[in-house]
Amino acid sequence: GLPGQAVQDLIEAYQISRASVAEALVDALETHRRQASQAGDRAEARTASLHLVSVLDDAGQTDRARDVLAEWADEAPDDTEVLRALRSRDTLAQRWADVAAICMRLMDVEQGDSRIEAALGLADACEQLGQPGDALPALQRVHEDAPDSIVLRQRLRALYEQLGFKRELASLITGDAELESDAGERLALLLRAAELFLEIGEAAMASHPLSRALQLSPDDDRTRLMLVDLHLSLDRVDEAAGIVEPIVGNAKRKRSPELAMFQQRMARICVKRGDQ
Repeated sequence: GLPGQAVQDLIEAYQISRASVAEALVDALETHRRQASQAGDRAEARTASLHLVSVLDDAGQTDRARDVLAEWADEAPDDTEVLRALRSRDTLAQRWADVAAICMRLMDVEQGDSRIEAALGLADACEQLGQPGDALPALQRVHEDAPDSIVLRQRLRALYEQLGFKRELASLITGDAELESDAGERLALLLRAAELFLEIGEAAMASHPLSRALQLSPDDDRTRLMLVDLHLSLDRVDEAAGIVEPIVGNAKRKRSPELAMFQQRMARICVKRGDQ
């Protein structure tokens, strides 16, 4: 309980008759929390502040209660419980700019899953504000510390797609593939990453995901054709030929659209060899 007989008497009276005592109790708690703060009694100041917030909420003075909570959060910036309470309150009130600011503060003091939760809260708030890109630096920073967080990677992937950041998206998806347990999904992710690198003209960067995709599925025609095209774009004629020649030279393979595409690549290889 709070020290000071006057405050304590008001608290007890408040339990009996809230309406008649509320105003006096608010004034007493306000005075007490400020005196405790000035005296350096952090624990007492916190107790009085939270008790004051509760009484103000009961009286329907939610804005004033929020101000008291925010004042204590400023006085004790490492009080994660209060910061979370403030975030919840502002989220319900749709005060998105305040939510974003609180989430940034939480990211500085939280650890592990709670820090990830704060980063995701920041992303939500920035989305609501119509400024999704503002959350990107913070999300990237938390991702560096928690690279295996699936939910964080998913949010980053969605944000990269929304912002059109193809290079960053491709790099992230390449990493996602390494975390994926399903072989089919892993192959699809690697091919998507390679396509993104190729779309922005980064053929050399596409080599890694394509090579990994070929290791996963050596007989996948799409993967082999993409890798051949990549080698040809980088003038790696021998590497391209190493993939195409065994396929075209295999007499057992029936005629098919896929075979025709490999034959087209073989013709390009011959032309390049002639140029050399």
